[in-house]
Amino acid sequence: MKKPLWTKERIAQKGSVFLQSVLNNMGSKSLNATVRFGTTGTGDLPNYQVKKEFGPIAPDRHLITVYQSRSHKKYTGTAVFNEDNLSEEFTYADIIEMLANDIKGMLADDNIHS
Repeated sequence: MKKPLWTKERIAQKGSVFLQSVLNNMGSKSLNATVRFGTTGTGDLPNYQVKKEFGPIAPDRHLITVYQSRSHKKYTGTAVFNEDNLSEEFTYADIIEMLANDIKGMLADDNIHS
């Protein structure tokens, strides 16, 4: 069975609550954080890992933290996920864009039903 692929479109479908939780775990835009989503399990809600760069202080160093999909709490089962099971990297700006589009869609739906 082929693993589910987490594309920008599929992640965006998870909705604003999921996306906001991912953003919270990414921290601020200044951390240059990226997120990759796991492709194991049933494919309903992806676990994910956030990589934060240390910037000019230590340009060759970074911190990776893994999170559970349902609770968005740190995952204690492993330090990092298997590279073969991860999506491409998405930036803070990518997640912001997905969240903004989801909110615009909700507002458009509200206007249709008003």
